[in-house]
Amino acid sequence: MASLLIIILGALEKLFSSYAKPFFRLSARLVSVGEIQIGITATRPDDRPLDDRVAKLEVAREALVESLAAIDQMQTDARVAKDEYATNRRNLQAILESKQDAEAKLADIRAAMKQDVAAFQELAGVPNLNRERWIAFFAGVLASTISAALVALATFVWSAFT
Repeated sequence: MASLLIIILGALEKLFSSYAKPFFRLSARLVSVGEIQIGITATRPDDRPLDDRVAKLEVAREALVESLAAIDQMQTDARVAKDEYATNRRNLQAILESKQDAEAKLADIRAAMKQDVAAFQELAGVPNLNRERWIAFFAGVLASTISAALVALATFVWSAFT
């Protein structure tokens, strides 16, 4: 079985080398592990001069250094943002606790004010406000009726003399 695989892979290597190399400038070789050859890898021969390749590696190194610096900066920014978030969260929690305390105090003050107003009304002898409002309403109606009657009487008297 292994010898059949070696024969097939060898044929593929020759086929690939003879037909693909002129078109794609690729070369092929068998990869062997011990005595067994397990596959074909395709590589492209690099025909560029050494200086060009070194220059390209230098550009890649500079890009890598810039990338690492950017990553470090992002990590620093993330730490700062995380610290600011924690500080803001603590401040918000303190403000919410303060608000709850203030609301409780306000409720106590309102309850005390209602008691004080009721106590003052009792001490001063102020009657029920609804009763006072009804009395004022009926007094207004009575005053309007009397005023209308006086105007009607004045009109009747004026027309009788003229």
